[in-house]
Amino acid sequence: MSTAIPAVPAAPKGRVLVVDDERLNRTLLRSLLQAAGYQVTEAEDGEQALQQVGIEGPDVILLDVMMPGLDGYTVCRRIKENQATAHLPILIVTALNDREARLEGIGAGASDFLTKPIDRQEVLLRVHNAVYAKHLFDENLSYQRDLEKKVAAQTQELRQAYGRLEEQVRELEGRDRLVYLQSSGADLPSTYAEILRIFAGVLVARQVLIYRPVGDELRAAAALGISAPGCLENQAQVGALPALPQEGGEALVSQVFTTGQPARNTQGQAAAPLLYREEILGVVCLEGGAAAGEEEEALNAFWRLSREAALVLHAVQIAEELSATDDLKALIDLEGNE
Repeated sequence: MSTAIPAVPAAPKGRVLVVDDERLNRTLLRSLLQAAGYQVTEAEDGEQALQQVGIEGPDVILLDVMMPGLDGYTVCRRIKENQATAHLPILIVTALNDREARLEGIGAGASDFLTKPIDRQEVLLRVHNAVYAKHLFDENLSYQRDLEKKVAAQTQELRQAYGRLEEQVRELEGRDRLVYLQSSGADLPSTYAEILRIFAGVLVARQVLIYRPVGDELRAAAALGISAPGCLENQAQVGALPALPQEGGEALVSQVFTTGQPARNTQGQAAAPLLYREEILGVVCLEGGAAAGEEEEALNAFWRLSREAALVLHAVQIAEELSATDDLKALIDLEGNE
């Protein structure tokens, strides 16, 4: 009864590094493997083998054990200790066939063994299996890296979505505070101060200023964050800020007052008009924060808040005018009674 010898599978495209100090052995293996379709490089000692591994990046290494200098076991260990090359399959080629030698090879990290004198069919089968395993490892590694990139991209998208949600929540909370402020009965200075805090909180701005038109100028009415982060500036500090022209000025505030539209510049500033119907009650200017960045939605949020703030300021101004009229009428009545 005869035993059928298995056919050698067609060789996958692969690179084989043959390491042996004897040229005849290298030549024999090179001829055999190249005839089967493999790309073959050679190394005549352990040091050269380690260099070739770093340069060529083989799919499998056929490594002789008995070599001068670094023996095969040492070379195998060094390859396996390097994280970049630890996955390379190593077939140890040796004339040794005892148990201790094989255990030492396994301990050094060898994937398989070939015994001298080599058997042609055995070499091709074992090399084929080793290259196939290496290609599977590479495919799995590539898939894993692609998956990691996709996970990272999706994580980034989720972070961005969460960031947008946080911005929307801050805007809604800010607009709720503005609605409450409109009916709170606060005076104009207190209203300015609260508007500054709302804009700074919603748009995460370092500085926020409100300018109001006086004559043909724009003068600072309130400011936050000039002397220190989150600090509401006193009237002396606000009054010391330079006035800006309403028309023809190069300042962003002047431009926004002229156009009636929000804008930003390359210096990290953004400004929006406090527009009530067709009347501009003032301009809000902020430095840093979301609205001064590149996203258009942040500038749109700034614009929406400024229009809400204009409603508040208009209501407060009307209330103060009515209060002043009532006071004047009461004073006239008092003088008439006298």
